[in-house]
Amino acid sequence: MRDARGMTLTTSNRSAADCYDAAVLEFASFTDDPVVTLDKALEADPNFAEALAAKAALFCTTSEQPLEAETVALVAAIEGQGSAAGETARRHAAAAKTWISGDWHKANALWGSLAMDHPQDLVAVQTAHLTDFLLGQNQMLRDRIAAVLPAWSEDMPGYSYLYGMRAFGEEESGRYAEAEASGLRALEMQPRDPWAVHAVTHVMEMQGRTADGIAHLRGREGDWAPDSFLAYHVWWHLALFHLDRGDTEEALKLYDSGVHPRHTEVAMEMLDAASLLWRLRLMDVEVGARWKDPLTLYEAQAEDGYYAFNDMHAMMTFLGSERFDLAERLVATMERRAAKGGSNGMMARDAGLPTVRGLLAFARGDYETAVEHLELARPAAHRFGGSHAQRDVIAWTATEAALRGNLSPRAQGLLAERLAAKPQSPTILRQQARLYRMTGRTAEAERTDSQASNLAATLAA
Repeated sequence: MRDARGMTLTTSNRSAADCYDAAVLEFASFTDDPVVTLDKALEADPNFAEALAAKAALFCTTSEQPLEAETVALVAAIEGQGSAAGETARRHAAAAKTWISGDWHKANALWGSLAMDHPQDLVAVQTAHLTDFLLGQNQMLRDRIAAVLPAWSEDMPGYSYLYGMRAFGEEESGRYAEAEASGLRALEMQPRDPWAVHAVTHVMEMQGRTADGIAHLRGREGDWAPDSFLAYHVWWHLALFHLDRGDTEEALKLYDSGVHPRHTEVAMEMLDAASLLWRLRLMDVEVGARWKDPLTLYEAQAEDGYYAFNDMHAMMTFLGSERFDLAERLVATMERRAAKGGSNGMMARDAGLPTVRGLLAFARGDYETAVEHLELARPAAHRFGGSHAQRDVIAWTATEAALRGNLSPRAQGLLAERLAAKPQSPTILRQQARLYRMTGRTAEAERTDSQASNLAATLAA
């Protein structure tokens, strides 16, 4: 049998093959539950190697340590079949096994080479793309898709999703016009593509196009919000646009209704919850008891240190909850991880530790130390993954620390950077007005505050 894109399958069960095809498209479109659909394929054929491989690959992209034990079992099931498992499934298993060993960069390269050799293996392509994201490999986010696209045609199921991935890679590479065009092309072919919606949103976020961003997301809400396991993240982006114009009340509403509407233990969802609450803290917004649920998840990870990018968000949660004991334990955990080496050891050493130390100093009111650590983290921050929009919280915190610590030269430089990227941001303009007051330039402060208020009113309209 072959799958919908012509890849050879090891099963002879039609129901299993159909479930596999459905799961691959669910994974690519971030809709429904591909794990449940893969389990149905494995119920029909427990030895279906490609379904085992797809489930292992999906688990590796979650950054969830608790899923490692099941991933080990999936890899063992493929290896136990020997050559009967087929070449692609065995290569998937080798990549997943390498990921579990802690050599994430080598695992990423293995999925990437599999995608180059078999460009119609959509699971390999997407797993390489998503692990590029987890590793902060911005150029590869773009180039991997460019490498496989010539082997596809528009009649292949899943073709449109490649353009969504391409759009995100182009955006993270700073090619904003190309990214927006690729994302919109993807949405012309398949409107229900949250990754493509998300990529275009990133373009608007990076360019400070707040009104465009809100209109884009609200206008397509029926496509990306229902039945999507990426919806919480797109709601987070919508909340960021409202924060940019200073509408913290709407951002809190979006937190409650979309970003974190229910209890969850999914790491990716909790990242956005912690990140939004921290940004609200930087704006001196009272968030009530909202830190409680993230704390429930992250408290167990204070001695985990599995993925440095997640650790940054755990630190935000500990500090927002005023659990300095957990914050200190997390720093010690990351120091041990950094000493062990491996991919996450590098991430912790180069990016994670200076970031969490800076956040901790900020929460303690030691603003000069906070700026020193965060300035050390900023040029290396891509090494622990995430997007430019997610990592922007580091520069935002550094700017706020410089303002609160009366470090006017640092604040001036940081604000100049931020205004160069987003000259029409009411939030950044209000920070600029604070700097003017700090340095005794009252008239300029009043003029800038007025400009920020006028912009906020225009954006609201």
